[in-house]
Amino acid sequence: MLAELEASAFAAGARRVVLNTGAAQPEAIALYESSGYLPTAGFGYYARTPGAMFYGKTLLTDGDAAKRPASRDARTGHEDAERLRRS
Repeated sequence: MLAELEASAFAAGARRVVLNTGAAQPEAIALYESSGYLPTAGFGYYARTPGAMFYGKTLLTDGDAAKRPASRDARTGHEDAERLRRS
């Protein structure tokens, strides 16, 4: 699902994705970190909410895609992105 979010964001012109979760959601934190997201500054309504956590990831540009192995998805860098899109 996360790979599809990234692919959709990229197709819509976004080059960065920022996700919001909470300190009491360790599964979400683990998913974001294992998918290449890094802690980033908060934004919007929850920016200053105690326990709110924000994770950002820069999506690959077309130029960056040439630097990745062919088995990786050109938009997200995820090897499984294409397989996930087909499921």
